[in-house]
Amino acid sequence: MMQFWKKTRRVFVIKLTIMTLVLALLGRGVFWLCCPEYYFAGFPLVPLFFYIYGLIYIFLFEFFGSHNVKQLIWVYLGSKCMKLLLSVLFLLLYGLLCEEPVARCFLTFILYYIGFLVFETEFFVRFEQIYQRKFEE
Repeated sequence: MMQFWKKTRRVFVIKLTIMTLVLALLGRGVFWLCCPEYYFAGFPLVPLFFYIYGLIYIFLFEFFGSHNVKQLIWVYLGSKCMKLLLSVLFLLLYGLLCEEPVARCFLTFILYYIGFLVFETEFFVRFEQIYQRKFEE
């Protein structure tokens, strides 16, 4: 059972790293090619925020999943609420600490939020399917 959780964590971290790099480079490329006037200095913080949160997310998921599988849905829902609260806090702090217009960061952040939300949801729907096939037979 522990091997299953370690493999799940490893696959998630690899996919998260690739997704973060691709979206960061793609986002930077869009700003550089299409609209350089909208680039903001805090842009690298946005993908970094989602990467760090993704790492925390998978370790929480692994910890609680290896102890009590029946509570995974609550871990999933709780982590989504925590992500929303931390995102609001991130945007508030960015708005207070930076003198740039917040709208640029806000729009970029929302696009990344949606992208990572789709990624996490798709990953864990597949995880649930594999888990049910493997351990509930």
